[in-house]
Amino acid sequence: MTLFFIGIIEMIIMATWTKVVSNTQIVASGIITMMNIFVWYYVLRIVIDNINNWHLVLFYAFGCAIGTVLSTAYFQYRSKNIERSVSEI
Repeated sequence: MTLFFIGIIEMIIMATWTKVVSNTQIVASGIITMMNIFVWYYVLRIVIDNINNWHLVLFYAFGCAIGTVLSTAYFQYRSKNIERSVSEI
């Protein structure tokens, strides 16, 4: 079950990384990349230690999917609010 939440967190990290890279925020993208490597290391260690438990990978995949949906919805909502506030000025 832990991998489910790790999957959510990882996809939020990746969406944030994509955002900072597209905005050419060099230092932030490097820091986020390092955080993501540590998450990947943890995930790989857990999966390898439990290589016959495919349920772990399934929970992780569901977490990743939910994290992607949440982070995409958040950045879309944020973008619309920024556009709306700029047009009101």
